Amino acid sequence: MSTSRTGLADKITRLAKLPRPAGNFISLSSLVHLLDLPLASARVAAKRLEAKQILTRVGPGLYANLLAEPSVEQLASLLWRPSYISLEWALAFHGISQQKPAEVTCVTLHRPRRQATALGTLSYAHVSRSLYFGFKKETVRGNQQAYVAEPEKALLDWIYLRRQNAVPIALDELDLRHLRPDVLKQFQKPFPQSVQRVVEQAAPADQGSEK
Repeated sequence: MSTSRTGLADKITRLAKLPRPAGNFISLSSLVHLLDLPLASARVAAKRLEAKQILTRVGPGLYANLLAEPSVEQLASLLWRPSYISLEWALAFHGISQQKPAEVTCVTLHRPRRQATALGTLSYAHVSRSLYFGFKKETVRGNQQAYVAEPEKALLDWIYLRRQNAVPIALDELDLRHLRPDVLKQFQKPFPQSVQRVVEQAAPADQGSEK
């Protein structure tokens, strides 16, 4: 085996030994330290590992380690910070919606964006800082965790952003029975009155059955 092939095999071995799930993604700066290479050489190594389908670039200076088990959900908050998964994806995750979204839908303090990656597509919607709350770490796949909106916040985010974009709100397609009335009441306070009215019109019967 040539020296270059030996070097590549060593790099692959190091990537394979990275702990999970932290080692599912690796930044270019981390690759510099892991492979003990200068930045320019690390870029070349990353391209070679991409060609071998060991790494795949998923963002600026960020790679998914295909020797591990990277997921698009884990990538969501790594790619665009701060952010959390909400809207359609979170509604499905919590069992409120039976519709499986084609992409992972997120909320961020930054401008809206949509990012297609080798692992899947991520879409980010903007909210103000006053509405950036109501999420926690959830186990989303295997031992992987991601920041996901609580069910009540996912619903409020969904209503709020659909109203902003003049998209119809079909609450009859959602199962609201398992929402926590006290949490929903607390979470809706910072939202506009128009959003609160939609919730109050749709949820009384469901909330009453929970008491």
